[in-house]
Amino acid sequence: MTGQNRFRTLLSLIGIAGLFLFLCDIGLHYQNMGSFTGLILCVLMILYARHFNSWNQFLFHRQTKFEPVRIIILICSALILTLAIGTSLYMAVMKGPDPQKEGTILIFGCGANADGTPSIMTKTRLDAALPYIEEYPDSAVIVSGGIDYVNGFTEADVMKSYLIGQGVDEDRIYLEGNSYSTMENLTNSWEIVLNENLDRNLIGVSNGFHSSRIRWFAKKAGIEITMVKAKTPWYLSITYRIREMYGLLHAWLFGN
Repeated sequence: MTGQNRFRTLLSLIGIAGLFLFLCDIGLHYQNMGSFTGLILCVLMILYARHFNSWNQFLFHRQTKFEPVRIIILICSALILTLAIGTSLYMAVMKGPDPQKEGTILIFGCGANADGTPSIMTKTRLDAALPYIEEYPDSAVIVSGGIDYVNGFTEADVMKSYLIGQGVDEDRIYLEGNSYSTMENLTNSWEIVLNENLDRNLIGVSNGFHSSRIRWFAKKAGIEITMVKAKTPWYLSITYRIREMYGLLHAWLFGN
C-alpha cells in the first residue's frame, strides 16, 4: 500500500468513526450545531478520501471553467481553519484559575431529560459543584437555566431537585429560571446576588470548554468570577467543543 493510499484509508476511517460518534450523540438527543457540523465534516472527509486525486486536481491546480469556485472554496476553508484554531486556543488558554476562596456558587444549566432529571451535561456540572457546596457550607447556591422546550422542564427547578436529593439544604438554593443564553445566565444571576445581598465573589460551575466564554461575558459585565470546570463525557466532548466555537464567534461578533 502506497503512502497516498494509507492516507486515504486513514481519512476514511476517521470519517466513518466520527460519523458514528456524531450519530450516537444525536441518538442521545444531543443534536446541536456541533453534532450537525461534525456530521457534515465527516461526510466531506469520506468523500475527499474516496475521490482524493480528483479533489486535489480541482483544488490545487488552476481551473479554466471553475477557477472562481476553487478560489472561494480555498478562502473559506482557510477562514474556517483559522477560526477553529483560534477559538480552540482561546478555550484552552482562557479557562482561568480554580476558585481559592468562599463565594456564591453559580451553576449553569444545560438541558433536562424527559423524566425531569438533569441531562448528562447538567449532571456533570452539578456533581462538580457538590464538593464546593460541601466545602463552603455558608455559601449560597444559584441554579440558572430557563425552560427546556423539548421536555418542558425548567432547568433551574431540575437542578434544585437534584441538589436537594444530594443532601443540600433547600434554603441555600436560589432559582434563576428565566435565562436562555450564557449571558442571561450570568446577568440574571448577578441581579439575584445584588438583590439578595449575597457574596459578590462568584464561583461559576460549567464544563471546561464553556468556561472561557463565561469569563469573557463576566469581564464585559464587570463581574468577578472564577470557574469550577466539570469534566465532559468523552463521547460528547467533540460535539460540544464544535458548538462552543459557534458560541464564541457569536459572542465576539454580537456581544451576547
